[in-house]
Amino acid sequence: MTVELARLLLSSGAVARAQIQSALFVSLRHGVPFPRALLREAGVDQAAVERELAVGDTPLLRTVVPLIDAIARLPVGMCTRLLAIPVRADPITSTIDVATANPLDPHVQAEFAFHLQAPIRLIRAPLSAMNEALNSFEGQLEVSSHHAGHPTTPFVEPQRRDTPAFGSPARSPESRASDVPIPLVRRSLAPHKSAEASDVPPLVVQDPARAQRSTSARPASGSIVDSSPALARLRVARSRDEVIALIVEAMRTVAHRTGVLVLRRNQFVGWMCTPELSHPRTFAELRIPLDQPSALSAAASKGWFLGHIPPVPPHEPLLKALGTPAYEVSLVAVKVADRTVMLILSTDLRDTLTATRLADLLAREAGEALSRILSSEKRSR
Repeated sequence: MTVELARLLLSSGAVARAQIQSALFVSLRHGVPFPRALLREAGVDQAAVERELAVGDTPLLRTVVPLIDAIARLPVGMCTRLLAIPVRADPITSTIDVATANPLDPHVQAEFAFHLQAPIRLIRAPLSAMNEALNSFEGQLEVSSHHAGHPTTPFVEPQRRDTPAFGSPARSPESRASDVPIPLVRRSLAPHKSAEASDVPPLVVQDPARAQRSTSARPASGSIVDSSPALARLRVARSRDEVIALIVEAMRTVAHRTGVLVLRRNQFVGWMCTPELSHPRTFAELRIPLDQPSALSAAASKGWFLGHIPPVPPHEPLLKALGTPAYEVSLVAVKVADRTVMLILSTDLRDTLTATRLADLLAREAGEALSRILSSEKRSR
């Protein structure tokens, strides 16, 4: 929240009280997001703000690509006012990921959950990435909102009226009409579905200009689900090692550096990886205890982890195996009977949203395949 961020900045000594007061005044008076007011109006160093916003275990997204279908269902200007943008809709859980510059503000999650009528997961994004996304897609969002069938009523500032002097004759309510027209039809909160929309919302919507600047080809939305041979082969896999090999094969299409860790005897063991991630022998020697607080234990508990691996003792074996620094690491848990049995590790992601979506799908299919394999082995005994 704004107050919490202001307290953090004051306690760290990175921002003077006068700067906080100036930013708060601009934010409240003009509706400017507090982090943006800190930078533009109060002249606060962006690095100082980013350091305070990085607290907690909120995953980091460095490239923000708005989800236009979701934004079309929001009030006009909401993303700009809250400095938050929907970026991904999970077709399985219906959870919508929202990138925000200020994950400390619970108002962001509450507002998006209300308007989108869906569970919301906040993902932190740098202020520069948020500003770039808002500036690049502002025109596209307006066009999409118009075509989505949500007409907007232009804002008309009400005329200022002075308080009548004492003793003036009172005016009846009928003698003065409202200056602002009131819509007679309440906008529905149900998700809008156009005639051309598919059953599964697209994961990424990207403008042609940015697509041309991309250094690598991005798979079309839905192509991962429909055409990945590895996903189909997982449904008929006959062994655990075959399942792991198929996971690595599929993840390699979105991240050259990928691997799978298996949970054995209360510790994660490196099992299989691509040569770009680590030497196979080095990766096979990897051991990380489950009971030590780490990114791996967090992924096993929550089901996922996305972000930087901090250089703390529990991570030393993993960082040593990775060799080159990994600034964005994705860990997705494979579960059997609600218990984590594997972790899908990937880094140097070509596209964060596409890679994490594929990892989620692989984890689900792998969990079902492992359950089927275990049941088959029990019946054959």
